[in-house]
Amino acid sequence: HSDGRGFGGPLAGAARWLSGVAAMPERPGSADDWTAIRGRWQALLSHDDPDVRFEAARGLVSLDGRDDAAANVLLTLLNEPETHPAMLAAILKSLTDAAAGMTAETIPFSILLRHDQAQVREQAARTAGILAPGSVELADELVALLDDEEPHVREEAARALGKSGVWTAAIAAALAAAANDEDALVAEAA
Repeated sequence: HSDGRGFGGPLAGAARWLSGVAAMPERPGSADDWTAIRGRWQALLSHDDPDVRFEAARGLVSLDGRDDAAANVLLTLLNEPETHPAMLAAILKSLTDAAAGMTAETIPFSILLRHDQAQVREQAARTAGILAPGSVELADELVALLDDEEPHVREEAARALGKSGVWTAAIAAALAAAANDEDALVAEAA
């Protein structure tokens, strides 16, 4: 997904920078400026380069979390095997921001919670805690992450379990054990 100058080259870089500006609490520029940018981002949702599609979708979500076309692009990229792990984590964050219509069934959590990259597992756990409360299946997978080798993953798994609303004796026991984790942040989260 790279032309050698970073993810997606200059077009993706410009969209990435603008999406950061769009996420600012007090966005600079006029409403007309952002309407023009929105139109350009919408046109880029069908670009050949997946990095450009991603950055345009992320920008649209920053402007309006209910943009279905942008959310669909993000979901498609999330399910493509060649999507870079760093992009997977960013997609999950963007989908969390676009919470409208996202469910545990919409996002392949089972795969992402077992990903070989810790940053993907961490963001998947964080996203599951926000988008999938009440899912017993996900709660079981989050319990398994309490034993992950990476403390950030264990911490997010504990937080997600707390938000899940699912409570069983196995979850209580796993969180009690995690409350004694060698990492203070994991223990505090548990």
